[in-house]
Amino acid sequence: MLNKENRHRCSRVIDIYPKDNQLHIAQEELAELIQAISKYIRYGDVEPLLEEYADVVIMMEQLQQIFHIDAAEVNKRADKKLYRVLEGKVAP
Repeated sequence: MLNKENRHRCSRVIDIYPKDNQLHIAQEELAELIQAISKYIRYGDVEPLLEEYADVVIMMEQLQQIFHIDAAEVNKRADKKLYRVLEGKVAP
């Protein structure tokens, strides 16, 4: 989802800050997204949700790089989960 330059920026952040620090930040950003969703439900304000969504996208990219997560493997797992949700079954 991030463009090439922003993926590179994520790599630079990982080089500066230790992995444990990035994991704590990822937890914080995910919690902030949960709060923003709650506020959207209550007040209808989408701006904080968009801001926190962007933060989470950045953190997901960093986690992907930190843990060497293969995008094809993520898509394979997403296929199975989405199939199960839409079809009420497990993909073959």
